[in-house]
Amino acid sequence: MEDLKINFFRKLNSMSEIEYMEHFITYLISPVITGIKPSSTITLSNSTKNIYEIWNLYGEKFLNKFGLESLVLKKFPEGAVILIYNRKVLEQHIFINENKEFLCELGYGKDLTLKDCLLCLKHKFEQVSFPHESGIFLGIPINDVKGFINNRNCLLCGYWKVYDDCEKAKEIFKLYDKSKEIILTNILKGENLELMIKSISNIYTDQLRYIS
Repeated sequence: MEDLKINFFRKLNSMSEIEYMEHFITYLISPVITGIKPSSTITLSNSTKNIYEIWNLYGEKFLNKFGLESLVLKKFPEGAVILIYNRKVLEQHIFINENKEFLCELGYGKDLTLKDCLLCLKHKFEQVSFPHESGIFLGIPINDVKGFINNRNCLLCGYWKVYDDCEKAKEIFKLYDKSKEIILTNILKGENLELMIKSISNIYTDQLRYIS
């Protein structure tokens, strides 16, 4: 995987600004594309290939081709923190009873729509650097989100800090790695980005259900 990453970033540096933006974001949100995560947060800064400026011009159109959406959570002088999400998957996830009740306890309200929840999350991002409940939106198991908030000793540290059910987390981490690997491999082969994304869209959804 490390060799793939090195070669990928070498290839990125030879791309035009638009190609750079599209390929880099595809890599960052790979688990969302393959159906493992409901959403991902990314930070874009103009310090690298004017990526935030290019994103503002072409990013939304790029995502819409694949049924994904975005929300700017926080802006800073040269960039922003952006949530990229699959509306259907995110809606299903945050309205699981235990997730919904947890968000209600944190001030999200009882009968909020997805849009309301996202706007509330955006408001919280404006107050703190990274609200703890963001983990719910990112697909992190609620027991791990609560464990982090309560400052418990974690059992495993991977794509997130794990406080409960390490074996399940390890299997999900493997799917994260597989998602990145399949995207890196196809990009390095020179595959058409749009066709590649469509071909791997939600390919690991069933495996995630099996793990759960």
